[in-house]
Amino acid sequence: MGVKVSLRKKKIAGDKLSLYLDFYPAIKDENGKETRRDFLKIHIQANPSSSIEKQHAQDMLKIAEGVRQKRELELNRPEIYSLWEQEQLKYVKAGNQSFITYFKELAWERTGGNFGNWISALKYLERFAPDDLLFKQIDVQLLEKLKKYLLTSESIKSEGLKLDQNSASSYFNKYKAALRLAFRDELIRSDYGAKVATIKPIHRISEYLTLEELQRLTATECEDETIKLAAIFSALTGLRFSDIKNLEWKNVSQDANQQYFVRLTIQKTRTEVVLPIADLAIELLHTRDKRIGKLIPGLKYSAHQNKKLHNWVAAAGIKKHITFHKFRHTYAALQLAMGTDLYTLSKMLVHERLSSTQIYAHLNDQLKIATTKLINLNIK
Repeated sequence: MGVKVSLRKKKIAGDKLSLYLDFYPAIKDENGKETRRDFLKIHIQANPSSSIEKQHAQDMLKIAEGVRQKRELELNRPEIYSLWEQEQLKYVKAGNQSFITYFKELAWERTGGNFGNWISALKYLERFAPDDLLFKQIDVQLLEKLKKYLLTSESIKSEGLKLDQNSASSYFNKYKAALRLAFRDELIRSDYGAKVATIKPIHRISEYLTLEELQRLTATECEDETIKLAAIFSALTGLRFSDIKNLEWKNVSQDANQQYFVRLTIQKTRTEVVLPIADLAIELLHTRDKRIGKLIPGLKYSAHQNKKLHNWVAAAGIKKHITFHKFRHTYAALQLAMGTDLYTLSKMLVHERLSSTQIYAHLNDQLKIATTKLINLNIK
């Protein structure tokens, strides 16, 4: 009597389904114990709503079905292998699996801002290997080619611009992390990622707005007033887009001295903080007649919105490459110009380490030099 292998789903936390194989009759596992189940470590949304979630569910079900068919074939057509042969066969089978699919599954397990970064890394990986990338194709030479590709690639989000080196560094580190996990899962024979040097990030602030430029932007109309509002709010508070998007009026409070505070969980670090914010940042939102729900409702960011932001900056006569994140840099630069020290700035920016704030140190030096030119005496 053969063994029937069925693909089944089990509901788990987070409105997800865990896919597993059901054996009838039971088989013996690697410890010699009888079992009816083998969980595949593949999860899908129980009720996918977006087109991305639906496509992800379809992709994962196809992969799981392929695993089911192979397992049923193996169980019903047993062959005798030596331990060495079994080891070789294991890597041969793993080598024919898709690294891109494996990376995609890891990306979908991420949360918060990290999810977006992994999805962006996935897009560049798919563009690097449009016909898929199998584990057996991965070696040190291929990873060096991938690194060179990132360093010379055009940006997907900003047409005509080169991919930022810090973004390239972040994406390459994610590929290395995925390969480290693949080595742990015995899908590759070696942790190839550990043998390739990382892309060094550039620890500098390339662009930010001066106070005069920020004032010009404030006085300039934007195609998307919501994006304009959020950008200026970021320049006044130092908050990231992901945090502003999730901020609600219930997170805003005042103390006895009428000082405004916001309580929020920073998406990037999952750290809960209470931060003082400028009265002007709240006054900026005075047009919101009902202080309920989101501070800036309907806020979203995409390549389309990014183009509107660039058009807005250009309309203000500013010839700088300004992305939304540069408004956070602007906040830091203006704080330093007003005498805020790096330690205090690191607390306001919610950096986990002071070293993260050191990238602004050169701005501090420039501002110090600028102050030496403020005193002008007519010496004869």
